[in-house]
Amino acid sequence: MYGAVYSTTDILTKYRLHGSNNWYGRKSKKEFKEVKYFFSELNNFLNLKLVAIGKEPVFSYLDSMSAKGYYRYYFGYQSYNQLFDLALKVLSWRTNLITINFFAKTTLLAMYFKFKCSLAAPES
Repeated sequence: MYGAVYSTTDILTKYRLHGSNNWYGRKSKKEFKEVKYFFSELNNFLNLKLVAIGKEPVFSYLDSMSAKGYYRYYFGYQSYNQLFDLALKVLSWRTNLITINFFAKTTLLAMYFKFKCSLAAPES
């Protein structure tokens, strides 16, 4: 949050999916509650760090560009409202090439998901 940042081009970890440990394919209420709790604790921790250095406690993971994956994973095609709201929030922070690109891609994804949902909706 505030201090030196170090980086490397070396690969320090790997991600592997196979058979019984393919967690990405499973969505349970318990997992959803655990993830919501994790993000709540992460927000609290990082906001406390901001307060400790005299800054406003403004951190919210679910309002960050990283939350796009969270909404897509947990809400699938039903995530179009969350994705569109997220695109607008990110663009409101600062207008630059990164946020404009994120806004465009996320808005298109939200529109695609809304279209997919409208095709799947039963006719009255």
